[in-house]
Amino acid sequence: MKKFNLSQFVLLCFLNIGILKIGAQEEGGKWRPDWENLKQYEVPEWLLDAKLGIQYVGAPRDFNDQDFWFWSRVQQRARLLAADDGYIIIPDDGYKRVTESNRWWSNYVSPVEYDEPKKAIEQYVDIGAKYIVSMLRSAYFATEGLLMTDEEIKEARKQGLKVGLHYNFMRREGQPTFGDPGYVNWMIPMLKKAIIHTESDFMFFDMEVDLEYLRVFELVAWYYNWADKNGKKVWTEQGKDLDSPSNVLRLECQTMSGVSPKTFLIWDELRNDWNCFINDDGIHIQTGEHWVWQYKDTDELLQMFIDAVSKGGGWLIQMVNTKKAWETLEPIGKWLKINGEAIYNTRPYFEVSHDTKVTPSGAEAAANSRFPNKQDWWNYWSLVRKEAIKSGPLYFNKSKDGKTLYAIHWGWPGQRLFIKNVTPVKGSTIQMLGSDAKLEWKQVGSDIIIQLPDEKPCEYAYSFKIQLNK
Repeated sequence: MKKFNLSQFVLLCFLNIGILKIGAQEEGGKWRPDWENLKQYEVPEWLLDAKLGIQYVGAPRDFNDQDFWFWSRVQQRARLLAADDGYIIIPDDGYKRVTESNRWWSNYVSPVEYDEPKKAIEQYVDIGAKYIVSMLRSAYFATEGLLMTDEEIKEARKQGLKVGLHYNFMRREGQPTFGDPGYVNWMIPMLKKAIIHTESDFMFFDMEVDLEYLRVFELVAWYYNWADKNGKKVWTEQGKDLDSPSNVLRLECQTMSGVSPKTFLIWDELRNDWNCFINDDGIHIQTGEHWVWQYKDTDELLQMFIDAVSKGGGWLIQMVNTKKAWETLEPIGKWLKINGEAIYNTRPYFEVSHDTKVTPSGAEAAANSRFPNKQDWWNYWSLVRKEAIKSGPLYFNKSKDGKTLYAIHWGWPGQRLFIKNVTPVKGSTIQMLGSDAKLEWKQVGSDIIIQLPDEKPCEYAYSFKIQLNK
């Protein structure tokens, strides 16, 4: 059982009696705190268009994995202390130091290393992100990105990015936390205050907890009503199963077996486990072994992303600020600069598959795991990878008006490309994105054959824009 000292108990009691009474009683709105009502909320068009999001970790640095582990904790604690103190910019020579009364923050406290916002945000735009996540509170301290400053948020929106908040209900470090006296009465006003202050475009919860205890439906109803009053289109996620009470699903190293009836985000690490499972000494806290970080290959990540988009999903990158992470993502940004038209603002070409399921299941992953009684995200990833390969090599999207088909072929097709059951507009041009070559094609029954040029416009995958005869 969790033990509290007197000062913590007094603090929690104080929070419990009404600190930050923001939005305690709403003025009304059409959204009510029950699932039957909330499930009618439509996912905003901008999320369906965006496809790629990323968690904020600051401007790119050349950290190795363990150096980033320490740095991220230092920076998130410093940023939180600054925000909790009511200001954002901390002078170089002035910051809140650990004292006996706040030592539960641990001894990772130092000045915030602020970057020039414009240059920092440009790096996220450059890899193709359309929205960015500011980490309000994480499960394990500072393991899931950084809290953005006001200036960073302002610059992100200036450069065309949506910005929202991430709050993990299952906090395992710090106070107050899940199950503590007064936690919910502290949490709800705190989240409302943060949403209002940042004008948050979404609220990413990341949870598998008691929705009734946390009054999540009450919070979501308030958020939707607040958004309506402020002319904003927002979204939240509240689960990772098709039958969960959410219109946006969070899949942690999982994907869909077919076109999904719900919008889903593959929220995935670039490495072979979550940051939070490694401790100060580089030991995996679940297995006790010295951990060697391994990165997923760029081509595997890109193919997973292309597959997810063709099934009605997107990718929310669980980012880490290491040299290797930025090197891994840079080619994806270059690919999107050429092929983005086939990804952004598109919809799945095929209809929703009624037998679609989330894959792999926990049982499927555990059956092949090195650690059958532990989470093994590397093994999950191998099954996600197999699913993406099985769905290829051709992946299909369409424009929102349904008049244009984008066929993305994984790998170079060779001299010609054969596509089944497609009828382009007679006499129209078929274009390979990134190439000025005029492609010859012919209709053979219900199929088409496209002659390809010798020169490749990019690496990895090749996108063909086809005007449909509809």
